[in-house]
Amino acid sequence: TDESSPVAIGDFLGWIFSETPDPTVGPDVVFVLGGPGCGKGTFCTKIVERFGYRHLSAGDLLRAERNRPDSEVGALIESKIREGKLVPSEITVSLVEQEMRRQGWEGGKYLVDG
Repeated sequence: TDESSPVAIGDFLGWIFSETPDPTVGPDVVFVLGGPGCGKGTFCTKIVERFGYRHLSAGDLLRAERNRPDSEVGALIESKIREGKLVPSEITVSLVEQEMRRQGWEGGKYLVDG
């Protein structure tokens, strides 16, 4: 096809997820972004089934941390969520990284939804 031709979504996804992660540089991470209820979770489920990625939901990680009794940032997460504000990105990124390290950093393949 020439460069102006549209690419089928299946071909695009196959290309994106065909790369083999280099285990010496950390995990292969793909971010899935979109508004609430747009189908991020459904899309991630299909990618997990087809390409073997692990699905991490930033929202789920934030809620779990907020509810953890000994959390140092749980109260801050709670107040930001209650106020309808964004949780500082440093907190969200830290929680995502911790979970990737817990599940397997080297050679890991992760979808981060949120």
